[in-house]
Amino acid sequence: MVAAFTPGFTSIAKFEAERGLLRRETASKRYGFPAHFLSLTACSWVIESISAILFSICFYFISGLADGRFAGCMFILIAFMLLNETLGLIAAIISPSFALAILIHTPPIFLMFAVAQRGIEGINDVIKYLNPFSYASIGLLENEGLGAGEFPVGNGETRSLLQEREFTDPEITMNGLGVWENFGALLAIALVSRVCAYRLLLKFHDAGKVTKQK
Repeated sequence: MVAAFTPGFTSIAKFEAERGLLRRETASKRYGFPAHFLSLTACSWVIESISAILFSICFYFISGLADGRFAGCMFILIAFMLLNETLGLIAAIISPSFALAILIHTPPIFLMFAVAQRGIEGINDVIKYLNPFSYASIGLLENEGLGAGEFPVGNGETRSLLQEREFTDPEITMNGLGVWENFGALLAIALVSRVCAYRLLLKFHDAGKVTKQK
């Protein structure tokens, strides 16, 4: 999942490079914010999806993960990368500079990742539903048969690897959702975040808070 963090930082760098162009083009009324944002979303999300597919192929087959579960791995990574790309865009929109955007984006991302992996005693039941990174972590665990559901292990037997000591992390709390439910939740959060990014872009431009390129 660490590789899925890259889109957020590339999104910040890309928006910083386009900030001046966006102001000039919209000021000259060559096109409006909806056209810019739709084209930005179409291009970036297609690229990130292709990157996620290629990464999934390498990650899945080289690592020797569970047979017949490539689709779940791929779609969860796609949704996770799209979410992180959008979170990076939000940080870039509300920041007047590249450096500040990096500072705003980095701590929450790594905090959510750490909390999703290790949990916080006493509030894990809240974290597993509020932290979007939890859906990605739990979804991948479920996809590999490490969740609460049972799966075949040979000789006609089934079991959950979460019950096996070598695969158990007592600090990870499952949310009771399956692979595709976790994927759906992650994708919904990514789409809602994208709408929020568009609203923030309009707000910061209208308020004159988008920094002019010198």
